Amino acid sequence: MAANPVARMAAASAACFVLVLLVSGLETIAAGLFGMLGPLAVAVGTWVAVERTHARAPEQVAGLMIKLFGAKMIGIGAYVAAVLLVLSAHRVTFVASFTCQY
Repeated sequence: MAANPVARMAAASAACFVLVLLVSGLETIAAGLFGMLGPLAVAVGTWVAVERTHARAPEQVAGLMIKLFGAKMIGIGAYVAAVLLVLSAHRVTFVASFTCQY
């Protein structure tokens, strides 16, 4: 039986998080978590919204995805800017973890 797609996303995200921590060290765990949780939350939220819309009205999925794309461009930009301002010491770990999630 195939695993739930959200569970697979979370498992892949956790594996990437562990990989980044093995390379960067445990003292950067907060930066690694911020790099992981933002993209994971966006991916899971998008998946759930598209799946629900498709079940209700499949013809509305394309419009929803366009709206979500615009929201993600603004939201992820703001998220990255905010985290980089707060995490001045461990920016490299955040960027590595964030990049690995994509």
